[in-house]
Amino acid sequence: MSFSPARVLAPAAVLILAAATRLTSYDIVYGGERTRLVGDSDPHYHVLRAANWLTGAPGAPWRDPGLSWPDGADIPWPPLFDALVAGAARLVHGATPALDAIAAVAAPLPVLLSLALVLLVAALGRRLGTIGWIAASLVAVLPAASEPGALGRADQHVLEVVLFTAALLLFVAGAAPRRRAPWPAAALALVLTLAFWSWMGSALHLVPLIVAAAAWHLLDDDAAGPGLATLAGGALGAAALLAASVAWLGPPGALASGATTRVGGLHVALLVAAGAGAALVLALRRARRAPASIPRRVAELAAATALPAAALLLVPSLRSGIEGGLVALLAANPWYDRINEFRPILGSGTGSARTSSSCSTATGSPTSPVSPARCSWSRACVKGARSGRPPPSCSSRSPSSSPRRSPAGASGSTRSYRSRSPRSSASRACRSGSCPSSPASCRGSRDRARSGWRSSSRRSRRRFRTCSRHRGSCRRRRRSASSRRERCRSLPGPRRSSPRGRSGTSPATSPTVR
Repeated sequence: MSFSPARVLAPAAVLILAAATRLTSYDIVYGGERTRLVGDSDPHYHVLRAANWLTGAPGAPWRDPGLSWPDGADIPWPPLFDALVAGAARLVHGATPALDAIAAVAAPLPVLLSLALVLLVAALGRRLGTIGWIAASLVAVLPAASEPGALGRADQHVLEVVLFTAALLLFVAGAAPRRRAPWPAAALALVLTLAFWSWMGSALHLVPLIVAAAAWHLLDDDAAGPGLATLAGGALGAAALLAASVAWLGPPGALASGATTRVGGLHVALLVAAGAGAALVLALRRARRAPASIPRRVAELAAATALPAAALLLVPSLRSGIEGGLVALLAANPWYDRINEFRPILGSGTGSARTSSSCSTATGSPTSPVSPARCSWSRACVKGARSGRPPPSCSSRSPSSSPRRSPAGASGSTRSYRSRSPRSSASRACRSGSCPSSPASCRGSRDRARSGWRSSSRRSRRRFRTCSRHRGSCRRRRRSASSRRERCRSLPGPRRSSPRGRSGTSPATSPTVR
């Protein structure tokens, strides 16, 4: 094979681009006297957890006396990423490094993992076609891939994506036609074991593999065998490895626990169920001795899904753990509204993860370049944009307040969004105490939110309906919401759609409500 410079220059350019994208926070991380971690407060806790592990603190790495002080609490996250940080710090700085030394070692670790992710995506793209480095170039610059791997963001999210991509690559390698080598299944078992030691929600990594194997079984019955065998061997092997490692390194009683957090018996049972389902489909394929129709293949998949699922649900501890996992998956608890990872990437208004993480850092860390006033303003604007009612103060400063075209029949001018309700996000933030402004400016924000209406009869009627709903709420909460009842009573009713307004002036000369 002749040498081609493009085979070397293209990968080198993609890796350099990926590294440059992730090193943009260099001045923030290493610009001061001490290493500063970026993002939210999770990297700081990973460093603290690694330090407790190295110094032999009581309960490390499974329990922290500082959580829920003075009683202490169990740490819900598996410790693989903290073990990487602690091992790297011990290798560089000795047995008992200081916190600053551990932070200095942990800061570049996400960049290295993110570059490994770019290489894995390139290999996966080559397996699926000829788009390997094209896909890798997208991963090199996309914020969803670059922000978790930024310099100084020492969190386990980038490790989760690396292990998931490795699992996809091994599954595709084992599912290739005419391949009977056992190494993809063995490597997949190891990667899935490491994934559960990195994140307790790694059962979600099994879902794309199961869906792909099921679709392969339905669409191409002859070529689905290697993929099913790889999935069955990888999942069952991972269950054995995970059970052995949890019994050796896990907390006491972890194998008998059905808890969603940490790593334990629930995760082993989910791996066994996934591997058993794939093995059952293989057994049904070999029993029929001839290609089957699509309805029969659907029945085979239904049986292979129902039997392991029923076995899981029959055990009370596993059933309660699965219910807790569904609560987290569906974000059914209001607590998840405060977590950036549970916010949708698409259809979320401005959707700026960088702003959200910077705001959370500004409120709890001196390392953020965002001021508290800017933070509270951006939170109100982002929240209002997601609900379709951004505050009036966002119209001139926030990207979420882009102009909206006038309805058909109006002039070609554009106008900014206005508050759709007297109770806008800005006024709620002020009344809740998160706004750093003075009481007078809070009152002004509330008045501006109330007055963001024009004097057209249609909007007046809409405003009256909104006020009527608040009046009903005031009646239901008469004893505890007297101030809200007074505000509702002070708002005017709808304007009559007559040629003349209430004051006798014509609509052309009636003043606009500002």
